[in-house]
Amino acid sequence: MIRERVRKKIEEVIKDLYGVEISPDVNRSEKYGDFATNVAFVLAKTLRRNPKEIAEEIAGKLDEPAFERVEALNGFINVYISHEGWIKELESALEENYGKAELGKGERVLIEFVSANPTGPLNVANARAAAFGDALVRLFRFCGYRADAEFYVNDCGRQFELLGESIEARLKGEEPPEDGYKGDYIVEIAEEIKKEGREKEGREFFSRYAVERIVEWQRKALERYRVHFDNWVFESEIRKKGKVEEVLEKLKDNIVEEEGAKWFLSGKFGDRREKRVVVKRDGSYTYLLPDIAYHLNKFERGYELLIDLLGPDHIDQVPSIRAGLAALGYPPEKLEVIIIQWVILIQDGQKIKMAKRKGKFVDMEWLLDEVGVDAARFFFLMRKASSPLDFDLDLAKEESQRNPVYYVQYAHARIHNVIEFAKSKGIDPEDKGDLSNLKEKEEVELIKKIAEFPEIIQDAVRERDPTRIPFYLMDLASFYHSFYQHHRIVGSPYEKERLALCRGTINVLKKGLELIGVSAPLRM
Repeated sequence: MIRERVRKKIEEVIKDLYGVEISPDVNRSEKYGDFATNVAFVLAKTLRRNPKEIAEEIAGKLDEPAFERVEALNGFINVYISHEGWIKELESALEENYGKAELGKGERVLIEFVSANPTGPLNVANARAAAFGDALVRLFRFCGYRADAEFYVNDCGRQFELLGESIEARLKGEEPPEDGYKGDYIVEIAEEIKKEGREKEGREFFSRYAVERIVEWQRKALERYRVHFDNWVFESEIRKKGKVEEVLEKLKDNIVEEEGAKWFLSGKFGDRREKRVVVKRDGSYTYLLPDIAYHLNKFERGYELLIDLLGPDHIDQVPSIRAGLAALGYPPEKLEVIIIQWVILIQDGQKIKMAKRKGKFVDMEWLLDEVGVDAARFFFLMRKASSPLDFDLDLAKEESQRNPVYYVQYAHARIHNVIEFAKSKGIDPEDKGDLSNLKEKEEVELIKKIAEFPEIIQDAVRERDPTRIPFYLMDLASFYHSFYQHHRIVGSPYEKERLALCRGTINVLKKGLELIGVSAPLRM
């Protein structure tokens, strides 16, 4: 990766000159060279010297075959990459698994996402979380982490009881409770119970029966969505093993009793609140105790880093869970949380309203029927997790270059057709010729864009942000279309070199789409 080579060289020079170990920020630059760094300003504080002088000293020592020239300008260091340096990067892009890295060095990471309540089919917010979480797992694995995907089934608590009450009401021919579940799926489950002659079993059985059915629906929907979970963990199983009571016992030195309830002194461990209720006056647990027990269980299974993807309604829970882990002796910073904001579906310019308990909601299966898996996954990654997403159903269904996923897939199919056409003419696309002949403006721009791929991948992992991938792929497709429109490939004097450029582009497009769970069609 060119950026990494630039960074490491600057790092070496700084250590040699000043005996300081620092990892400089190196960024792409369009105006001043190919890469630029402000490291001289960072060092100026430590060395108590003028950043301009520091920049000039460092620039004077940056000698590397891939560097065409290095300049110091007003304290910034600008690096220009030679044509030979870019060509070497294109040669790397022709290899399998270009962009693969060893950032993680085998660290065990558990990424928990979706974890929808087992009270109904998955909705579009779950679909967004699934697209984000699955892409994150794929990226972490590609960068050398031993990453697992986990789905937590919250099959306890009040919503679990309401599920049984709602089914019981339907079995009696009555409407579900006001705060119960009213969807057609409740009627369907009630009918199944009737057919089996088990309508007298009681609410606990109805709830368990429904959870089993609903979780199976959720699994099938996720399989269709190309999302695989390594682990399915049920809250009821954690409770059966006595893990909640175990945590309560371990926290006893930080538990106080007031007004018949038990409070965890979470403020001692970094929580913004002084204390939180963990056992209510009636002896039942709040959400917090089982959640701490669940996260303790994650660490006990050998995971070193935990990443939770949660909905915005769970923001308040995070500090207290971290406090619980800290009280148990685990590093709270090893629990990272990404909040996935809501989704608004837009059709014919109008918002579609959704409400699960009223029985009027758009589920994930409906969305996949409407726009397909590829469009759904791509569109959900076109906005950062921290921002609400307006999902334009009409645009997602368009088979035109206005549709971003169609635009990227079309570029992949176009390149495949070019390569197949070359083969039909007896040309060996594996013969790359002399790549140094690729000097035209559009050729060089495309090579530079291809060379960004490893940087984008690593940045996506470091920032826990897979949304960087679709935008990069759209840019890459745009650069390829420009190259294609300006230059003849098969039949040109440089057809071998241009076919190699095509192969480098298609390799990156295919891998990029794979990392976000989107197909790379050969024909459109």
